[in-house]
Amino acid sequence: MLHDIPRVTGGSGYGLIENIGGNSGLDDYIEAIGSGELDHYYQIFGNQIPHLRPFSLPIANEKLKPEISILKRQYEDNE
Repeated sequence: MLHDIPRVTGGSGYGLIENIGGNSGLDDYIEAIGSGELDHYYQIFGNQIPHLRPFSLPIANEKLKPEISILKRQYEDNE
């Protein structure tokens, strides 16, 4: 039974972006944003260029809540 609700206790930097190429791809993307050379990323993402947001502890914990509910249903409620 889930007695303690998991929560994020710290973090920094930017989160990963799907299909960006891992940490090194994220570093390249950050550099491209700084230089304004985003043509390559427009080819990948079209007009849906991902926005970089600094880590936020409250947002991280808010995003974790639905995941906890899913896991609880799967493992404790046998759904």
